[in-house]
This record gives sequence, C-alpha cells and structure tokens, in this order.
Amino acid sequence: MPEHFYVYPEYLTGRSRAEGRRVPRTMLTGDLSLEQLEEAARKLGFTVERQEKHYPRDFHHYRGRLKVNKQKGVTKAAFLKRLAAAISATPRSA
Repeated sequence: MPEHFYVYPEYLTGRSRAEGRRVPRTMLTGDLSLEQLEEAARKLGFTVERQEKHYPRDFHHYRGRLKVNKQKGVTKAAFLKRLAAAISATPRSA
C-alpha cells in the first residue's frame, strides 16, 4: 500500500458526486486554491507536497494536486472531511 494519497481541489468544491466531489454538500467550501488546501493540511499536521497535475475528469485545467502522507488510522475520506472543516473554520480575506 502506498504511504500517501492524492487530493485535488475538485474534491471539495460544488461539483456533484458524479463529477468528483468527495465530501457531503453541507461541507462544501466554495472555490479553493491549492495553496489554501496545502495550508489547511499542514495545520492538521500532515506532510504535503504540491504537484502540478490535472484532475483526470477536468483534464484541460491544471489546478494541481496535493500528495499527502498518510497518518496511522486516518482514511482519505476522514482526512477530506477534516480538511473541509478546517477550511470552513478559517476566515477568508475578501
């Protein structure tokens, strides 16, 4: 098993589940940048690496992805929910 998983910004945006959203609609965070995702993941204590890749279902936009090192006992789904909660709790600059 790999010691990491990948996170695309599309997992946490207003897409439908069929289009790639991975968190419940009530946890949506709006449009996100890769920098916001990276900052929130680091605050949660995860080691992340930014990569210039595209989301396969939206291959004409290169928004990037994060390579997140796994922590014992934390699934990808649980991580995404924690990440969405952390982003929602962070005040946004207007």
